[in-house]
Parts: sequence; structure tokens; C-alpha cells
Amino acid sequence: VKHAKKYLGRPYRYGATGPNSFDCSGFVYAVFKEIGIAIPRTSIEQSKIIGKKLSKNEKRTCGTPNRKSWKEA
Repeated sequence: VKHAKKYLGRPYRYGATGPNSFDCSGFVYAVFKEIGIAIPRTSIEQSKIIGKKLSKNEKRTCGTPNRKSWKEA
């Protein structure tokens, strides 16, 4: 989480992988890469990673093109 928090306030930009701006999957990709974990770049490929299935209540939404910047939830 500490690696991700340093990017708070960075703007959303479609297709961006940081460090100055991100899209949703680019943000996840960049943070995992920073800690030495290789994951796919796109959300469609990231969705194929086997992991824990989240309940509806556990899911959170990500940024959209209308989002101004990444803000702490």
C-alpha cells in the first residue's frame, strides 16, 4: 500500500502507466512492477489472473475518464 499511496493526486489518463499519470490497469501494473511482481498490462489480461473472487460488497470502483486524480478512499 505504501508504494501505491505515493501516487495519490496523480491525474487519470487513458492508457497511462505512470509515474505522472495512470489509468486503472496501468496503476495496478506499475505498482506491482515496482515491488517486483510481473502482471499483465491490460485489465482484460489482469482479470484472467487466478485469485480470490470478491463479493459484490468487497469490490470498489476505479477511476474513469471523468476522474480528476487518484484520491484516498
